[in-house]
Amino acid sequence: PKTAAVYATLVHGGRERGVFVFVVPLRGPDGSVPPGVRITEAPETTGLQVDYAAVRLDGLHVPYEAWLRDGATIDGAAVEGGGTGAEGVFHDPAGSPAARLTRSMGIAPAVWRAVISASAAITRASAGMLLAHSAGRATLGRLAPRRPLTDYRNQQEAVLGALAAGYALTAVAAHAQTRRTSADAGGGGGPDTAWAPWSAVDRDLALLKAAATAQAQETVSACRVHSGAPGFAAVERLNAYRGLSHAYMNAGGDNELILYDTARAMADLDRYAPPDPGAGPPDGGDLDSPAVWLFLARDTERRMRDRLAARVEAATGAGEDAFTAWNGNLVLAARTAAAAADRNVLEICAAALDTGPPALGPVLRLHALGLLDRRAADLLNEGVAPPGMLDELWAARRRACDELAPRAGELAAAFELPGAITAPAAFLGAG
Repeated sequence: PKTAAVYATLVHGGRERGVFVFVVPLRGPDGSVPPGVRITEAPETTGLQVDYAAVRLDGLHVPYEAWLRDGATIDGAAVEGGGTGAEGVFHDPAGSPAARLTRSMGIAPAVWRAVISASAAITRASAGMLLAHSAGRATLGRLAPRRPLTDYRNQQEAVLGALAAGYALTAVAAHAQTRRTSADAGGGGGPDTAWAPWSAVDRDLALLKAAATAQAQETVSACRVHSGAPGFAAVERLNAYRGLSHAYMNAGGDNELILYDTARAMADLDRYAPPDPGAGPPDGGDLDSPAVWLFLARDTERRMRDRLAARVEAATGAGEDAFTAWNGNLVLAARTAAAAADRNVLEICAAALDTGPPALGPVLRLHALGLLDRRAADLLNEGVAPPGMLDELWAARRRACDELAPRAGELAAAFELPGAITAPAAFLGAG
């Protein structure tokens, strides 16, 4: 038997009353499908392998008891007597359809915390696999025959960058687990939304979910590429991890829609205050300084938000409707929200440096430099960083890698990965 929790709009008295959850049986104990339910199996996929299917509900009768009311009621004799519930007076303590939607999505924070933790776990595992693949492997290139693979900067930075991402996402996951959200407290949630309801539940946690899954996808993919043939053939490992991270860039709240709604709230100053970068850059602009990371990230975010808000305001002032005004600025909107996500991650990393052991410093520094590298186009475009900043950033990355390279094995060992994770793929040991 299979049972689904279906999110659907309740219509009563000819009016939409909000999205509620209904418990709907999809298959009986004998595998039969009830009237009103149509299930079409989806093709198999090499990505996240779960039981995919398209489910269509058409004319399905749902008893009153299947409605997870959460305090809402339809008062009337017809309901009391087991009728359809079409009569009677509807009452919802949530107060409005919009508030009910946010309330119905209240499960989201628990999902996001789990997704962030899973993203951290597969990032750690992928980093351990790449290190195991790279360690002790010699190259045969003409530039330097028999040179260890990890002597090459591209492979070294891939390995150490993956390890650093694993530590950073672990810090993000710990932050997400301890952070109490408005949904946990039964409060009103985050700002109003235009694209999807996720950000209305908790904007910052939704944004961290988007950042964590994107980082996991990037890291797992890089580990797969830098592992050569074993990475390509490791269906049960790196390919499976990539499928998981890819799936949750859409599942549990689509990342792009989360970015758009975050950007809208930022532009409208809807329960959002632009970060104050302070005077700077501090510490003489030394990229090894956490204060400099935060200054660059905050100043970039503030400038991008101001520019986005000005663009949308100018468009609507010229007579464009909201769709046209925003549709013409979606690229800037997504980059602005992504800048806010990176700033959140950098703040979490900086806080972890204050409370964690000193050995954590260069690891999180390498990750922070990687985020700034990824954000370099925006730093330069907004005038936050001067020309030549990338040369300084790359030099700082090399220094961090030189410091961390002798400790790579120690850093991976701290992940306490099962031996089966980092062992060679089964087909390599066959025969």
